[in-house]
Amino acid sequence: VSCWAVALSNRAIIALFRAAVAGAGFLQRVNEEVVCLCCSAFALSLNCVAHIVVGCLVAEAEDTVVTISLTVKNLFHTLCAHLVVSEGERIGVPLWTYWTAHFAVRQTKYMSVRESEPTMVAEEMDLMVRYVDLWLLCGLVSALVGLDPTSLYTVTAVVLALCYGISIYLLDKLRFLRQVAQVHKTSSKLDVAHNYLSFGPPSVLFVAVLYRAPVKVPDSPGMIILMALAHWLICCIFVRGIQQCTVPARELTDVPYIEVASLQAYNYFNTNPVHVLRTLHFPSIVVPPIYPLAPGKEYLQGGQFSDYDDPHRLRETLMLLIRSPLKSTGNQPPR
Repeated sequence: VSCWAVALSNRAIIALFRAAVAGAGFLQRVNEEVVCLCCSAFALSLNCVAHIVVGCLVAEAEDTVVTISLTVKNLFHTLCAHLVVSEGERIGVPLWTYWTAHFAVRQTKYMSVRESEPTMVAEEMDLMVRYVDLWLLCGLVSALVGLDPTSLYTVTAVVLALCYGISIYLLDKLRFLRQVAQVHKTSSKLDVAHNYLSFGPPSVLFVAVLYRAPVKVPDSPGMIILMALAHWLICCIFVRGIQQCTVPARELTDVPYIEVASLQAYNYFNTNPVHVLRTLHFPSIVVPPIYPLAPGKEYLQGGQFSDYDDPHRLRETLMLLIRSPLKSTGNQPPR
């Protein structure tokens, strides 16, 4: 029962942090997700081991011992409950939302297409929650391996984590391509934050392996935490160096925009809904009407901008469209 309570409270903690960060007044959404990722990862880790720590304190006060086998068994049950609850939420909530909107649209005669379409659109993929779940999964598996690598629970947890990782990779890829490609939004800052956090579980495993090695290591809790943090810091510095060495450098070339448009179907204009609507309703003499880009339907774009005879005039017109502000009438929003 305690393992299921921990798994359910993990979802509540993520929702609580998300609501708190959303009301904190961040100017950019990616900053909200990075802060929520870091806070949720540490809070969920503490929540998963809190009952074990309390049990150890009570056992020490009563001159008893919490065995390693009991701890491994409890962590394994917590891992299984976490996987079931997280995937149940990820599958059940979108299904409930979709069918609720479906029956709401079918049972009314007065809902227009414009009102009903947003309720039927698939929700975007929440990468922040996925990162937190995978981080917690790796942390629990690392703790199991560090405590007792020969236990049947540990071997089962490693195999389960491997199968789970392969399955969610394939399922998330299918879901992204089929459902959420049009509404997906992410940023490299979230990926960078996850890269730094991903070395937390290996740090725990490093300390556990170090204590099993035939070397003399201090047994104080402060030294254990200090060694884990030192290992984490070294790994973060290593990751930072790799990121700085692999930053893509954009070289300025004399390749005209027309040649680039003949090779790539996407550009700033057909991926921007504002410019798509503006060229459709207020077409320019130089810039033809632009249609929104859809994955798998690049052929609908034709040869936009690639068959134009005057690249300099086209470039000047496109830059003018980018720089010119949208018009607003009184209290009405810009259009």
